Amino acid sequence: MEFADPVGHAPPHHVHEDEEEVWFLLDGEVTFLVGDQRHDLVPGQVAYGPRGVPHSYLVRSPEGARIAVLFSPAFVEEYFRANGTPVAEAGDLPPEFDLAAVVASADAFHLRVTGPPPSL
Repeated sequence: MEFADPVGHAPPHHVHEDEEEVWFLLDGEVTFLVGDQRHDLVPGQVAYGPRGVPHSYLVRSPEGARIAVLFSPAFVEEYFRANGTPVAEAGDLPPEFDLAAVVASADAFHLRVTGPPPSL
């Protein structure tokens, strides 16, 4: 999957019970928080989130960021389909997630929200 996120965007701290996650930073500057570790990435760098470990990220660059994300094994993409809203134009940023809906549907996809999103 590819995420295009504005400055300040951050998902809540959460745990994937079933998937490993790898983030490839394409554009921008992003801080990845994995367990008790902090990784400040620039384009071309990679971060890894093992299953069962709380994680989140925070977009720091004013121009936003693009992140390619790999989940293994696959299935969690259904979570994003269930909670996302398609964009009208290819260059548009997606609307904000409805956090209440995201939290309410997490159990069905073996996700656990463990804390609030990080902030700038």
